[in-house]
Amino acid sequence: MKRMPAILKEINFSLSRIDFFFVFLKTLVLYTLCTLTLFLIRVSVWYALIPAAAYFFSSVAVQTRFDRVRRIEDRFPELNEKLRTARDYTDRESQVLDSLEEEVVSGLKQVHLSAFVPQINIWILVLALIASVSGTLYLSSSGMKIIDFSDVIKAARESLAQPDNQTIEEGQFTGTEESFMQVGEEKIAVEITPVGSELDFSEVTDPSGAAFSASFPKETFISSGAAYESEFTEDQQMLIKRYFERRRP
Repeated sequence: MKRMPAILKEINFSLSRIDFFFVFLKTLVLYTLCTLTLFLIRVSVWYALIPAAAYFFSSVAVQTRFDRVRRIEDRFPELNEKLRTARDYTDRESQVLDSLEEEVVSGLKQVHLSAFVPQINIWILVLALIASVSGTLYLSSSGMKIIDFSDVIKAARESLAQPDNQTIEEGQFTGTEESFMQVGEEKIAVEITPVGSELDFSEVTDPSGAAFSASFPKETFISSGAAYESEFTEDQQMLIKRYFERRRP
């Protein structure tokens, strides 16, 4: 079976090109749809590369595991088991295998690559690609948006970039004059107005020294209350006496 290795190589190469074409077309549609969505919410279109690249590489990795010989047998039943048998015995020679090789070659002449290219799927993907590209161009020119996430992302980046320890600078508070207190990058105007006071706190002086006398009286005495009786008349004294008598319990 001298011709089977070249035939199998051609089968894998032809079907892999078709598979790669569909993967690439689907990746373009996914990228343009993601770009359209990101335009609506005002996010950088570079983020659309993430899902598109993830889909492309995962699809290529999965398709490498496909059995393309089995795909041909499923589509053309007359080659069922013949093509796989010829593949399994490519390194052997016999009259039976030569006869099998002739049947496989004759059957492959009836196989066309167009049988593995669904036209309806191609048209759907192309129309989706055209619609998404047109919508993206229209949004970029008209400025239409649903919600703007760019400000939210910018604020989040600034909050992460700021240091944990924020320095606080205080201004001088001088009475009724307006002063400023800086917190981070913002300045806050502060004004202190004392009620009922005209003192100028900015002009504070030390208390002046005062001379205090350290002398004490030489004699201390107690005078009796009789000495002050002459200051009151007799009638006043009677009134005072009656007052205190009434106050007694």
